[in-house]
This record gives sequence, C-alpha cells and structure tokens, in this order.
Amino acid sequence: MVRIIISALSVCGAYASESGVLMQSQAQADGTLVMLGANDQFANALQAGSGRVRKMQENTKQMEDQYRALLQNIVSSGSMANPETGKPWLPSQDFLTVVKDQFTALKTELLSEKSQNEGILEQAHNNVVQCNTARKSAFDATDVGVKWPSAGVLALQSTMQGARTTHSTCRNGEDVDITDMEGKCAAFDDLASKCDENQDWYAQYNDANIAATAANTLQTVVAKATACKGAVDTVTTTAAQCDTDQTAFKQSFCAYEHRLDSVCVTHHSCYELQTRNLDTTNSSVAALEIEQKTIWRMVGKVECYLTALVNAGATSMPTQATITSCSGTPIADSDLTITYNAVAAEDECMKNNALREDYAGLHAKVQGSNYRPGDELWYHTEMAGLTTHNKLNDNVACGR
Repeated sequence: MVRIIISALSVCGAYASESGVLMQSQAQADGTLVMLGANDQFANALQAGSGRVRKMQENTKQMEDQYRALLQNIVSSGSMANPETGKPWLPSQDFLTVVKDQFTALKTELLSEKSQNEGILEQAHNNVVQCNTARKSAFDATDVGVKWPSAGVLALQSTMQGARTTHSTCRNGEDVDITDMEGKCAAFDDLASKCDENQDWYAQYNDANIAATAANTLQTVVAKATACKGAVDTVTTTAAQCDTDQTAFKQSFCAYEHRLDSVCVTHHSCYELQTRNLDTTNSSVAALEIEQKTIWRMVGKVECYLTALVNAGATSMPTQATITSCSGTPIADSDLTITYNAVAAEDECMKNNALREDYAGLHAKVQGSNYRPGDELWYHTEMAGLTTHNKLNDNVACGR
C-alpha cells in the first residue's frame, strides 16, 4: 500500500504548482503517508503509545491542512486553475482517486484490526472460562483407579462417603457387641461360686438329680463362661473389621481431600492468572481502540477533502460550505467501538454445592483448618458418636 501511495504522490508533484500547497515537500509527504499507509508500520505505530499517535496526528493534520488549503485556493479563485500561472490546481482525477482509495483501504485495515482485537479479547475470556471448565471436569471425572491424578473429585468423595458409612455402621455394631460382651462377662464375673470343694457340685453337671448346696450350679458357670467367651470372640472379630474399615475410611478421605485440594489450588491459580491476563488484554485493547479511533477520525477529515477534490470540476466547483462541512462535521468512529464483556465468575471449589454434606467440614478448611486425618477438628467431627468404649484407632495423619 505504501509504495502505491508514494508512487501516486510522485505523480502529484508533477501536477502541483511551484507555490501550490498540496505538498510542501516530497519528503514530508512521503513520511506522513508511510506511517498512515503501511500495515506493518501502522501496527507498530499503534503499539508505540500515545506519543507515536500524537506524531501521526500532527502529520495527518498537516495533510488535512494541505488539502483544505488546496480547496480554499480553488474556492477563493473561483477557478480550477491558478490565475497567476494558469496551471491547474489539481492533479489528474485518476491520481486523486488512487490516493482516496488508499485511505479507504486504511479504514478497512482499521476495521480488520478491530476484529482481530475482538478475537484476542474473546480468547482471553475463553481462557478464564476454561479454568472453570477444567475444574468441573476434574470434579465430574469418573476415574478412581490407578490413574489417580485424573481421578474425579466427586467419584473420590462418593468412595469416601461409602467408607465413612461402612466404618460408622461397623463401630455402632461394635458398641452393641461390646455392651453385650460386658454384660455377659459381668454375669460370669458376678457368679458367687465358680468352683466348689463338694464333689457332688461337679457331679451335678451330668446328673441334675444329684443334690449339691451352692450359690449356683456348674452348668450356670459353664453357660455364662461360654457366653462371655463367645461375646469376646465376636468383639475381637468385629473390632478387627472396624479397625480395617477405619483405616479404609481414613485412606479414602486422604485421597479425596488431597485431590480436591489439588484441583482447587490449580483452579484458583488458573483463574487468577487468566483474569490478570484478561485485565492486561482489556487495557491493551482499550488503548488500541482509542488510538485506532484517533487515526480513523484523522483519516476521515483527509478523506472528506479528498472526496471534494475528486468531485471538483468546472461544473461542480467546491464552495466555502464544502470546506466548512469538512472542517466542522464530527467524524463518527462507532465502527471501531469494542464491547468489553464482564469476566466470568470464579467457580466455587472447596465450597461447591456439589460437595453437599461435606461442605461444613471443608468450609472449616477454607477458614484455615487442615480438615483431614491427623487434624483434631477432623477427628472430632468424623468420629462424633463413635468414641464410646475407647475403641477407635489413633488419629494419624495422611501418609502414615
């Protein structure tokens, strides 16, 4: 684009009068149009900041003044030719049309860059949303097997909740068994006589017709001892199972809590990073929008004068009203207006409603407690109602 405009301007120099105001110097004109015409240099100018834009504005203002002065000369002289030299004020119509087309193309480039900026903004917003999407995917994944890093939070929670219920049910049953054992063994311990010097007392075990004076019979001792021993065996078996269930619950909670913590830390870090990137992108695009609109309005002024020159002719002379209109009419720049959408809210993670009844304990973690095995709050919360008979395993931390 730049080469075309510069080439056209070289032609313009052949038509302009020595005292003409179309171009005060070829070097100055070329410098101005290089900045305005080349796409790569134009992009660099946008990114160079407000100082660069002011310089472009100054140069474009000079172009505006030159074309306006050319129109003014035509209007003031009432002729398409310089009355002093007889030479035409204007270069060929083809040349003016070429130059005007270049500024039209520049506006097309500005619209294209607006579209690109909108695409950059959209991607920045998508990156924020992707943090929430990744969090949801990590929650909803069904894997709880060997690929632990990809295990689903809710799947691990479900496993943990099942282990919690299994352990609680076992411990409650253990309490019943212990109470039964204590009663049966106390009944044995409370017997007044567990042995006797009278041989009839022993003989009576096999023959109820034998009379033996004692507080209780040997049959009673054996029955109560057998009941106590059976209850002890039951408690021993149940206790071993409940200890195993408690370990399984602890391990499943550790896996669940660790995965949840990892997902939430990753999610929050992702969201903070991408929202910072979005803020930076918003600021950069907003600055570009201002600069691009500034250039759009400047080009609009020049374009107005060029249009008047292209349309000028012996039977369609520009008037003072033409100049006044170009000078005073505001150039609308709404074509370059960009919409800045609100950032997507950060998903709840630790306090996500999908965690349901585990919210209270995990909320404690959010408040600063390491709500996991080894933590007193965790132990008192999870083992509430199960501490009777001092039967529980020790509260040991994850990994131990």
